[in-house]
Amino acid sequence: MKLRIALLTALFTSSTYVRADIAPEITALQEGYGYIAKFPCLECPFLFQDTSKGQKEPWTERRDDNSLLLNITLPYGPPSVHINGRQIWPSSSILPPIYAPQVLHDISTTDLDFVISSGQLEASHETMSGGGFFGLSYRVSIHRVKTSEDTALLLRFDIFAIHTDLTTPPKSFKLEAPGQRQVEILLLPKPLFSALDPALSYEIVKVDLAHRPNPYPAIRDHKEVVQEMFFSTQDMFGVKGTPSHFTNSLFSHLIDYLNGGVFATLIFLVAVMALFVVVCLFCIFGCNWWKDDYQVSQHRKRGSIGRSGDIEMGSRNGGGRGSISGRTKGRFKTVEELGLLGRGRVVGVGKSD
Repeated sequence: MKLRIALLTALFTSSTYVRADIAPEITALQEGYGYIAKFPCLECPFLFQDTSKGQKEPWTERRDDNSLLLNITLPYGPPSVHINGRQIWPSSSILPPIYAPQVLHDISTTDLDFVISSGQLEASHETMSGGGFFGLSYRVSIHRVKTSEDTALLLRFDIFAIHTDLTTPPKSFKLEAPGQRQVEILLLPKPLFSALDPALSYEIVKVDLAHRPNPYPAIRDHKEVVQEMFFSTQDMFGVKGTPSHFTNSLFSHLIDYLNGGVFATLIFLVAVMALFVVVCLFCIFGCNWWKDDYQVSQHRKRGSIGRSGDIEMGSRNGGGRGSISGRTKGRFKTVEELGLLGRGRVVGVGKSD
């Protein structure tokens, strides 16, 4: 009898330990800013790849209770909520595609800690606890909740389908089980403690997995903003096949090309050539900017002589001297003019008729 009681006690203790070792559905990485949600994926097949033989076998389906890991973060600074590195609030007109790793639902806290510490939301395939990645079709709704002091924000993240291309052919699964749940994130305005704090900041008060209504209501509250993202027909540029998708995709590829190394090298070469041309133009035309007073006076003198016309060398009736004296009166006479007035030719410092 005593032996039977001891065995039952040992079994109860071991089962309690195993249950306690299972990772919780919500793991707080940093209170108010970072959480890991183990999102149950009801009736979803578990994708598994056998690598025990040293080779990567094709992905196969297995019936195991599984979950999707969601990394929920609220960075410091301007308020924004991210799930697996993608911003879902505040959102633009186009929701981003989100991928989530699949793990066994009874993943241990040790394996989950290893996943977090290694920087990847994916368990190891060799430990028989990890699966593949799925693209998510989801809807995001924002509802304002009026409290006694401030206005809180209730963010609902609902996954209604998952997609994968790891299998051949690619497959999709709808999450329509009656007990399927959704993620609820409660945000509350954060009080200001110093002048360096942002004027408007939030903190995550609560993260919960709540049962979604079934069927999902078609009419929403007018205070609730709802957006949907269909993974199979949309991407980060919008709905595939639309003009806006083509424009956004072309603009994004152009930006990536401009940021590439080849274009940067081309811009550098063009800049060097343009600088060389500017220096050459400065050397050709910029020398006239540095004339002294003598050069300026000589330039003006040559211009006045050119405007007055050629000097007449005399005429048969003797009117040449009067013409020359009339043109040269009242101004400085050049050496050539002096020689013409004297009816001689200047040779050195003397004069010869």
